[in-house]
Amino acid sequence: MNDSPPTLSRRLHAASSATSLRLKLIVPTLVLTSLAIGLLTWFASNTVQRTVNNIYIEKARAVASLISKAIVDQDYILFYSEQLDQDIAQLVQLYPDVFRITIYGKVREDVRVITSSDPTRIGLEVAAAAVPAFQAKSASIALVQEGSRQFYQVGYPLYQASEIIGLTEVDLSLAERDAFLQEIYANFALGGVVSFLALGGLIYVVLRSVVSKPIYKLAHASEKVSTGDYTVSVAHGPALPTGLRVRDELHRLIATFNHMVRMIKDKEERLEAMIV
Repeated sequence: MNDSPPTLSRRLHAASSATSLRLKLIVPTLVLTSLAIGLLTWFASNTVQRTVNNIYIEKARAVASLISKAIVDQDYILFYSEQLDQDIAQLVQLYPDVFRITIYGKVREDVRVITSSDPTRIGLEVAAAAVPAFQAKSASIALVQEGSRQFYQVGYPLYQASEIIGLTEVDLSLAERDAFLQEIYANFALGGVVSFLALGGLIYVVLRSVVSKPIYKLAHASEKVSTGDYTVSVAHGPALPTGLRVRDELHRLIATFNHMVRMIKDKEERLEAMIV
């Protein structure tokens, strides 16, 4: 007698043998469904996030371009004036996403803040080499984090003829974008749960109807045959013409089982007749 402890394969086999076929169908169905829906949700959310980010980047560029054009049209670009402050305040009110506008003027090799919607920045001097828009001589955009606030910062050069005379820096808040993305993610999560339940339920119903239910009938009929009842017959769909090749394995298995039961019954009846 072998008293060795059961191996992992034996334990798994024992657990599998003690588990019903329906449960064996439910578990992989739910796992595969959750993986499929999770991958689709992840792909869709990433695609939406990239699309929304691109939209806000283009919006930031467009706003900076419009503000720069409004500033360049004025004659006081390189010096401070109350009118410039009023224009910046109006532009901030005009674009709710814009929380700060800063105008730089070029002073020799450096740039100085001429005016800003943030008064603490007025007069601040920065090296021109440290400003990407001055180096590239074109609009620049960067994602900036200041404390808990995250925003797009767009630098737009101000030209006079072919020379850069200043820079418009526009800070565009991402609060609206984040709220919009959160709403989309919530809808994706809800849609994922609903899809998981609907798709998982549909797959289970199909598997139960196509696989589990016929096998359950076959197992129940086999138990009756083991007790000597040869009158059982398992029904599985309409009868097929004789000689037709059937590709449905379950249909073939049930047809073979019914034929085997009939053969056993006929032989038993012949044996009884011979005995009589």
